[in-house]
Amino acid sequence: MQKPVILVVDDEQSCRDLYQETLIVHGYDVLLATSKEEAIQIITAHEVDGIVCDIQLPGNGVQVYEFLLRNYPELRGRFIFVTGSIEKKEFVERTHNSTPCLLKPFPLRLLVDAMKSALAG
Repeated sequence: MQKPVILVVDDEQSCRDLYQETLIVHGYDVLLATSKEEAIQIITAHEVDGIVCDIQLPGNGVQVYEFLLRNYPELRGRFIFVTGSIEKKEFVERTHNSTPCLLKPFPLRLLVDAMKSALAG
């Protein structure tokens, strides 16, 4: 059985590493991106099952989500925002209320549970 592939998009190396390690331990393969542009290149070139994306990064995480909605709508429910800003979390909850948003720092179990739920549909 093939492992689900998760794209982690975050411009902070420590966050990327932590999310990658956590997801790998829980049975996922992980691809990494640091910007909107890298994320779009990876999504276009690889089959991705889920996405964890920081809101505040070069190119803006909301733009990654909007790209998905236009080009890969089947991934809509498999997208998880992360942010260190309560204001950005509240913005996402108002404008994209069906999309999970985790406020940094968060227990890594929340990330695993959110991804499991997203992939279960």
